[in-house]
Amino acid sequence: MKLTNTECKNARYNPEGKGNKLSDGGGLHLQLHENGSKYWRLSYRFLGKQKLFSIGTYPLVSLAEARAKRDEVKKQIAAGKDPSTQKKLAKLELKTNHDNSFESIGREWHSQKLHTWKPEHAANILKRLEVYIFKTIGSRPIKDVTTPELLHALRLVEKAGNRDLAHRQLQHCSQIYRYAIATGRATHDLTINLKGALQPLKSKGLAYLPEAELPAFLRKLEKYDTDFGGNLLTKLAFKLMILTFVRSGEIRGAKWEEINWEKAQWKIPADRMKMKEAHIVPLATQSLEILNEVRKMALSD
Repeated sequence: MKLTNTECKNARYNPEGKGNKLSDGGGLHLQLHENGSKYWRLSYRFLGKQKLFSIGTYPLVSLAEARAKRDEVKKQIAAGKDPSTQKKLAKLELKTNHDNSFESIGREWHSQKLHTWKPEHAANILKRLEVYIFKTIGSRPIKDVTTPELLHALRLVEKAGNRDLAHRQLQHCSQIYRYAIATGRATHDLTINLKGALQPLKSKGLAYLPEAELPAFLRKLEKYDTDFGGNLLTKLAFKLMILTFVRSGEIRGAKWEEINWEKAQWKIPADRMKMKEAHIVPLATQSLEILNEVRKMALSD
């Protein structure tokens, strides 16, 4: 005799063990437990073996839904498929899709690149991916993301008024795709399809000192601390930067142990270089003279 919604609702566990399995027919039954839970189960045979399939709990899964699932499972059995095996495969696919989601692979790519970036730069990259990319397509399996989906995510950045950031996000997405391809979780770089799709950036020329103005600049620099009230150490730093072609940050972070006076070399360690590789700077006589002057100033303090 088939169950009714009222019977399912009013059913209570019997401590004596009788009546705790309410049958609905076709192998479907409602199993009552001592803690008050009610589980839908389906008994079936596959390749001569008796098996049990779990459908869910009542009332989260209604009587009608349990019956529909029973019929679906029966069709799988008729097609020669073991429903328990199919359920495991579905869970495995779900987990695989989660592990291979755009966000999961993006975070993995980010962790692989951490040693090449400064902490602040690495944090900014991840934060922007979270806000602009992961929020939109992060949960999607990377192999299932479509070109329009990715373009939509990038155009949200453009609409926020940041074209430059949109282009940088496109570059990062391309690197994520290349990493996914290298690790066997994608077959092609979707960003290739978006060439020319974003609003173009306005070209901005970098500020520079025209050659004709260089002599006057050097003359003023030489008098920076005397005629213009500037700091002598600042003047020496500028002169050393001109002679060595290093960045201002490398000048500011320089340490005496990095200077090899005998070889006339300045070895800047990898952790202070943008490309994370140690850099050796040859020191001309003028450079050594500047460093000696700075050292005298340090000793006199």
